[in-house]
Order: sequence, then structure tokens, then C-alpha cells
Amino acid sequence: METYNFWITGSHILEIPDLKGNVEKECTSCLYSMVFLGILGVHQFYLRRNHHAFFLWATLGGIAGIGWLRDLFYIPTYVAAANESEEYMSELNELKSKKKVPDQGVCRWAASVALGYIFAILMYAVLWSDHLNERYVNTIIVLAHTFGALGVYIPNNEGHKAVSLGWCILGAYATLPLTIMYGEDYLFYGPLVSSSVASYKMYWKNEQSTQGFCIRALYVLAISIIYLGLLSTAIYYNATITTKGETVPLREAVQNFFNSKAWKETKETLSQLYNYYTHHGWRALWEEFLTAFDPQGEAHAYEVLGLNKSVTLKELKATYKSLALKYHPDKEKQEAKKKEMADKFMEIQKAYDILLKLKKERTQKQEL
Repeated sequence: METYNFWITGSHILEIPDLKGNVEKECTSCLYSMVFLGILGVHQFYLRRNHHAFFLWATLGGIAGIGWLRDLFYIPTYVAAANESEEYMSELNELKSKKKVPDQGVCRWAASVALGYIFAILMYAVLWSDHLNERYVNTIIVLAHTFGALGVYIPNNEGHKAVSLGWCILGAYATLPLTIMYGEDYLFYGPLVSSSVASYKMYWKNEQSTQGFCIRALYVLAISIIYLGLLSTAIYYNATITTKGETVPLREAVQNFFNSKAWKETKETLSQLYNYYTHHGWRALWEEFLTAFDPQGEAHAYEVLGLNKSVTLKELKATYKSLALKYHPDKEKQEAKKKEMADKFMEIQKAYDILLKLKKERTQKQEL
């Protein structure tokens, strides 16, 4: 009988029979979601591992795809745990009786340190300002360590293992003096110590979460919105743009953009499009949109030949012949001007071909 290796802890391997029936279907569905949406953690959300799902998308697939690759080997384990299969639960209960404190595991430890550091840096970047006095700087450092502890808490509370948020915060606060004395470069030690403390204070959960899809989705959505809010704010206030050799803060560049002539013209255009839509509907707006962007090059072709849309086919041909004769490169003796006339001649030729083709197509449609 074929067997899968199921890793419950970093050092304990157990084998169970090949998955059949409903479990096999879940395993297949999980693999499909992992292949196509794995970087977003969809496969973990499917298996009711909400914190794991959040970690994957928040760190681009588990620290640039590393977590996603690891999941390839652990899908059968997660499926068995989600279904609480008889074999899995038997081995798990045996392990619980042998180890009162569950092993944290290297991967869970590394994930909690990484996410904790990201959270701490984001909070510090959002709140930091050169104009704050020392008292507020210390407050910011405390908040950064607290948020870092939350980042440690998330990966350590998944599956059948958990840890108290209080222990994570206590571990993070142990390194507060270092960061206060030596600056933000020492923020990393907060999540490092916090995760190490968590490894000694973990406990077995009696049962997994039985929350419904909507509750779980709202929970993951809520923490994701908070995370994205901090990330976007940190980028807005700390990122810079270099243009023409000068470095400009992103927030100033954004403000300058909204004060620019280009934005005012864009805003005016959007307003006109909205008004056009309210009076004429989506179909007319789409046609107007295509006309404005001129995907066929018709408007530009008329401009090159100096004509308008009411021109007849006979007038089009006559104008083309006149311009082609005028700008034919063979008429020019000087090499410098000859190239310029050749480019103009090619532009005229291209414009004529576009308009001729469009007029013939429209004539054929009218005849039908």
C-alpha cells in the first residue's frame, strides 16, 4: 500500500495509508488552488489554515516563494489534519501524550521571526518622523515591538499548536532597551527573542477552528486590510523617486502630480466622459473612447493628409497623388533633405493606405 509522509513536528514523521475518497478529492482541489493561487495562500485558506494563508500572501508566497515550495511536500499532511482523519488523530494523540509542549519547528520559527520583523519595521516606518522628540521616539519603538510580537503570534497559532499573545509580547519587550539605546537597526532582535520564547510556551489546542467560510474570510480580510494600510502608508511616507538626478520624496511627488496640469486635464476629461455616459450610455461612451484613442490611426491619417472625415474616395486619391508628387524623395538633390522628404513620403503613403482600406470596408458594408 502506498504511503505518504506526514510531518506533525520538525522531528517526528508518521506514515498513514494512501488517501482515498473525499480526502483525495480535497487533496486534488488543494493542489489545483496551490498551483494557480498558491502565492496568495488560497490553498491554506481552503484547508482552514487562516494564519498560514495570510502569511503566504503577505510575504509573497512565504518569503519570495520559499513557503510555497515547502507546501508542495506538506499538502497531504494539511489535508489529513483538516479532515482529522483517524490515522492522523491517533498519531497526534500519541504525540500529545509524549510531549506536553509541542515542538515549534524550524520553519514555523523562521516564519514567525520574518513576519514579526516585517510588522515591526512597518509600524516604525509609519510612525517615525525626524521632528519627533525623544519621548515620542521611545513610544514608537514600544509600538513597533508590540506589532512585531503580533507578527510572531500569527504563524505560531496554526493547526493544533498555539501560544499566548502575552508571551510573544513579553519576549519582544525583552529587547526594548537595545532598540531604545542603539536605534531601529536592533528592531530585528524583538521578533527573534519573541519567537524563541514562544517555542518554550507553546501548547496543544484541543480542536481546530470550526468557524464558517464567511467568518474566516472576514477575519483574513480584516488583518489583510490592516497590513496593506500599514504597507502603503510606509511606502508613501518613506519611498523616494529619482528624476533628472534629483531625489524627491514620494509623498511630495504625489502631491505635485495632483497639482500638475496633466492631472487637471485628466480630471476634466474623466468628468466629461462621466457626463457623456449619463446622457448617452455605456455603448456610446465606449465608441467615443475608441474614437478618442484612435486605435486604427484614422484620425492621425486625416491629419497627415490635411483632410476631414467627409472627404470622398475620389478626393482622397487626388490629394494623395498631389502630396506624393510634392514630397517624392527623387525630386530632392541634397542628401540631408532627401531623407527628410523620404520620411514624409512614407508617412503620406501609410496614411493613404489606412484611409483607403477603411473607406473600402465601409463601402462594402453599406452595399450589403
